[in-house]
Amino acid sequence: MSGVSDGTLAYVSSFVNTLLNISEDQASLHRVCDVYCDDARVTFQVTPYILDKTATSDLPNRETRKNYTRDDMLPYLLVSSSLLKGSWPLPSWAWATDCQTGEKNLDKKRRKEQRSIQQFQSENERRIKKSIRRRRFTSISEFQGSHSIQFFAANSWEVEQLYSLVPRLLAIRDDSTTTIDIVESGPFGVLFRLTTLALEIPLPVPRKEPLVPQVPLVRWVHRTIILRPPPIDKICHEDVCVIPVSETAQEVRHAPTFSGNMHINVDFICLRQPYLSLACL
Repeated sequence: MSGVSDGTLAYVSSFVNTLLNISEDQASLHRVCDVYCDDARVTFQVTPYILDKTATSDLPNRETRKNYTRDDMLPYLLVSSSLLKGSWPLPSWAWATDCQTGEKNLDKKRRKEQRSIQQFQSENERRIKKSIRRRRFTSISEFQGSHSIQFFAANSWEVEQLYSLVPRLLAIRDDSTTTIDIVESGPFGVLFRLTTLALEIPLPVPRKEPLVPQVPLVRWVHRTIILRPPPIDKICHEDVCVIPVSETAQEVRHAPTFSGNMHINVDFICLRQPYLSLACL
């Protein structure tokens, strides 16, 4: 594709394989320093479903509304999970459109939605620091609720600790469920977005055996990564956003995960206009 060399595509694809191999294997977490800079900054966020109140008015009771989700809520979910006030930087790509447009230029429906988002963010502002929990979770479902949950790591050692705290997310390494979006590439590094469909493998609970086998859940994992170029070849900044998959998509939970090198179809790799200049880093 124009603007992205074959060498860059191969380089990023190879690095992604290495990153996934290390982060998905608890026994390999000591190798985190091989893919993250010593001063790397990483945010890890898990977002819940957010209900559209206008779409639930015809449901019979509060309990039904509570458990109601819609397949078309993904864009709203991504926007409302971004850049919580008083927080560390979260994926700016999740809300860039509304931010750049401005409320005055939005139609009535979008203004109402944006105000709802701002209210949601304000409610999270006073809870955000309590959301950073330094304890071990057996399942991502344990810390999904009415508010987004975050982790923050400021160096490679903390990144290793972060990965040991959260359940394993095994990427389904297939062209149909994996997208690499190269935003910008230059002498200062590569800025790209990685989207994978992943299986959540709950962490084992010490001295407790499950009565029935635990079936993995399916999550979308969005990662925005700034990768330093050779000879460094390490991540200096990463935003990870884990979001639920609708029940209708859970049928792929038994899809196989592929080992070894992952082949990324060039048709799924697209070059976007840069929203961040690597030269300023």
